[in-house]
Amino acid sequence: MKRIIVWLRNDLRVHDNPVLDWAAKYGGKTKEILPVYSIDPRFTTRRVEKYDTQKCGPLRARFLLETLENLRTNLEALGSHLLITLEKPEDFLPLLISENADNTLVYQEEICKEELDVEKAVKDAMASKKAKVQGIWGSTIYHRDDLPFKPAEYLPHIYGKFREKTEGTRVRAILPTPKKGELAFPAKKNDLITKTSSFLPDLVKDLGYPKDSLPPQDPRACYDFKGGEDAGLKRLKEYLWDTKAVAQYALTRNQLLGSNYSSKLSPWLALGALSPRQIYHETRKFEDKHRKNESTKVFVDELFWRDFNRYWCMRYGTKVFFEYGIYDRTYYDWKTNMDIINRWRQGKTGMPLIDALMRDMNATGFMPNRGRMVVACYLTMDLKQDWRYGAHYFEEKLIDHDVQSNYGGWAFSSGIGPGRVLVFNSVKQSRDFDKNGEYIKSWVPELKRVPTEYIHEPWTMPLTLQVACKTKIGEDYPKPIACEKYVKTGSAGAGAAKKVVKKRSKSASSD
Repeated sequence: MKRIIVWLRNDLRVHDNPVLDWAAKYGGKTKEILPVYSIDPRFTTRRVEKYDTQKCGPLRARFLLETLENLRTNLEALGSHLLITLEKPEDFLPLLISENADNTLVYQEEICKEELDVEKAVKDAMASKKAKVQGIWGSTIYHRDDLPFKPAEYLPHIYGKFREKTEGTRVRAILPTPKKGELAFPAKKNDLITKTSSFLPDLVKDLGYPKDSLPPQDPRACYDFKGGEDAGLKRLKEYLWDTKAVAQYALTRNQLLGSNYSSKLSPWLALGALSPRQIYHETRKFEDKHRKNESTKVFVDELFWRDFNRYWCMRYGTKVFFEYGIYDRTYYDWKTNMDIINRWRQGKTGMPLIDALMRDMNATGFMPNRGRMVVACYLTMDLKQDWRYGAHYFEEKLIDHDVQSNYGGWAFSSGIGPGRVLVFNSVKQSRDFDKNGEYIKSWVPELKRVPTEYIHEPWTMPLTLQVACKTKIGEDYPKPIACEKYVKTGSAGAGAAKKVVKKRSKSASSD
């Protein structure tokens, strides 16, 4: 008898799942398969004291638990089950080893240091029990083994070169979902299996999140996000086939209001509730039926950015998290002013677009992609604060957090990552993408009476108008934190990074 322990991580789905596919095919018919997920406290409730953040906030915890609940349902439909533990995997997984079986652990390989440290601890623990271990690659569109270079050694430094080199690389076909009976769960349930089968109410309590700290979705959210593979596949169908919104992606992706300005697929991708290859192949089908255009091209390109971030983290390892980045750009001279950082986190900077974006994320766990670049640039380039305080805060708050995309995005936005530096003028961004201030007013009600011509720079309103619209700057709404000279000229956020950008390179641009 073979016992296969399937350690699920960021691959919480039954479709196109290389780990489940391997388990279903390995060892013939005389086997039993135990899918397991560890809600590891090191990645959930642990506080990161230096940055005053929690690894996983309540909104992301809710999305994770919904995803696990749906995965358990889908596995049960296949005649299997999902064991859930709050113990560290290196402590729990060896307990599932059967003395009367040939034991093998199979899992999806990860990339960054904390995850790799856990992998090593698990492999050591299983080896001490004479169990075999099998790692599987499965988190990218391009399989690691199909790339025309070794990513850990020869990944191109910038995304454009990465796309050039991978243009002809094949994308593997989608793996079939295991058939009912192929993931044979043990017929006899012992005490260990029984106690790992409880769900949401008990888990919320055991995790240490007060029940009322897992709030319902905010009605102002751009989309009604619900965790789970089923919800992710539904959203994919909705965005591509029902609304055909993907055909307008290049025109709408920088908008701030509405459910279909972008795909909103990132939360499901982050947990592996959606396969990136599934999205890729489904988009190619859409192009075959409705004709490829600039929007579908840009949409697919964004998927490959996700691959690039993963392989970039693989190549540079812990340097990705260094204060001055992979190039050791010490000339940035980051500051750490917790009053400024906390005002930024709370959406009380006095910059309307920045405040709206941060309040949106705090309430819903989501922020438009362009908004992420704008608020990151504002914190680092304008306010000169250490980028890591922003990245760790995003990790806590975003329901679509994954290590590579989050920290890769922050490195790019704060000028310590690959490629050119983009310096965002937050007022210009506000005028360009929220012309009438609708998004701002939905998240910053203090400004709801401010006339449109002043909504992007309310500090320029005459005092008489401030009184008339009951929005006195410095009382009803904060004065902006931005450097004094930009506020005086009515162009806050436009140039705090100019000195450092000149030092960096001629390739920097302002937007």
